[in-house]
Amino acid sequence: MGGVKGLKGLTALILGPPGGGKGTISKKLLKDFGFLHLSTGDVLRKHVREQTAVGMAAQKFMLTGT
Repeated sequence: MGGVKGLKGLTALILGPPGGGKGTISKKLLKDFGFLHLSTGDVLRKHVREQTAVGMAAQKFMLTGT
C-alpha cells in the first residue's frame, strides 16, 4: 500500500453532513497521499443491498433519518 514516507499509521477521520464534501476531500487525500478510503455509508448500503443482519438494522435508521 502506498503512502507518505514517515506517516505510517496516520489516520484521518473525515466527518460531515451528506453533500458536505467528505468524498471530495477523500479523493484528494487518496491522490496526494495514497490514503485508504473507507466510506461507512458505502459499506452500510452494501449490507442493505445484501440484506445482512447489519444491513437490516442499519436500514431502519437510514429510512427514518434518526
